[in-house]
Amino acid sequence: MFYFTALKTLLSLGLTAAITVGLLSAAGCQSMPKESSAAAPETSVNANTAALVKNLSLVDENHYVMSVGAGKYTATYVLDSYIIPFEQPYYILVRQQNGKPFSKHAATVVALDYIQPRGCTQPLQRLEDLDKQNADGSAYLIGVAC
Repeated sequence: MFYFTALKTLLSLGLTAAITVGLLSAAGCQSMPKESSAAAPETSVNANTAALVKNLSLVDENHYVMSVGAGKYTATYVLDSYIIPFEQPYYILVRQQNGKPFSKHAATVVALDYIQPRGCTQPLQRLEDLDKQNADGSAYLIGVAC
């Protein structure tokens, strides 16, 4: 009973990310997400990506910075989720921290890993018809329902 109460207390304090990272590390995951406190340039949506999220509402608490890969092959992505209030689809904005173009496939994989623990209470469903990208391929809006 004590362990259950302690775990419940830890989770209520918002240490879910630390526990998840510890479990991923213990399981030997080679590319585990790293959350960081984001600086202003990471969180701001510039004119190049503003059209993608027009008329959508940002879910502030879902901002996340994820590093994938190892060594010189590490890519760091900045992710934010958007919604239309009181509607199901999530719109996930995926950008690389360095602002360079990347593939839609990479954006989709990162977006699905990102949203599952944050907003999904049912099985994840891809809504490809909602997907968008900016002109230079440096930002993607990925549609999902869950």
